[in-house]
Amino acid sequence: MVQRWIVRAVLITATLVIGSGCIAGYAEGFDKPVRKTVLDLGSSPDQPDFPKLHVHLSCYYYPSLMVKELDDDGNKGALSISVLRVEEAKAPRCIRGLRAGEREVTNYPGYFWGVKDKLVFVIADDGEGEGRYFAIYDAITMNRTFRDALRFNTEPGFSRTADGSSSMRYQRVFFAQCSLMKNGAHCWRSVLAETGLRPGPMPKCSGYDDDVADPSLVAFPVEVSLYPKPVRKVLAGPVLCFAAQ
Repeated sequence: MVQRWIVRAVLITATLVIGSGCIAGYAEGFDKPVRKTVLDLGSSPDQPDFPKLHVHLSCYYYPSLMVKELDDDGNKGALSISVLRVEEAKAPRCIRGLRAGEREVTNYPGYFWGVKDKLVFVIADDGEGEGRYFAIYDAITMNRTFRDALRFNTEPGFSRTADGSSSMRYQRVFFAQCSLMKNGAHCWRSVLAETGLRPGPMPKCSGYDDDVADPSLVAFPVEVSLYPKPVRKVLAGPVLCFAAQ
């Protein structure tokens, strides 16, 4: 349980300093909240033997949004994430119950990651090998507009275009259904066809021990234009390969 809490703390810290490891020219991070409120709601009901594990409610206030996340130290992933459109100057106090017009993120286990303009980002509660899934939601409708995976322990960078819209760059991770170590060129052709990567030398894979049949994870740089609908394109850059473990 302590390990889970440390991971959560690292994730929060990464969100606050997100611009520090971004791609050159895309050093802008998530929008910073105007303020943040955290309420301690008492001990975790699921872990009575660990009284130091508590339930917390975090409210992030932005100029036109309030994002609310309910966490239980004894559980992996947020219990709930919700968004309320409101002027920050008139934002309501932080309470556990849902208010009229407050919409929840559904069917996506993970944590609140950040806000960019009118988009809400949620990241998976854990990585899968070198990859970690994330999703983007429209803050008005709370419909999911995009889903992908980026390399574990890396962060995206954002850039604003002349017309005021934003784009993001990150190291995408593609979960292949085959092993580059075992299936070689045949698997590589499949990866090229599914990702849009330009033909080139097959990358050397790391992380394989005895089981070379493990599927491969392929990482490479991409750019996503966020408006009016997210569109991803592959960028020139190094292509890496990892064992799915």
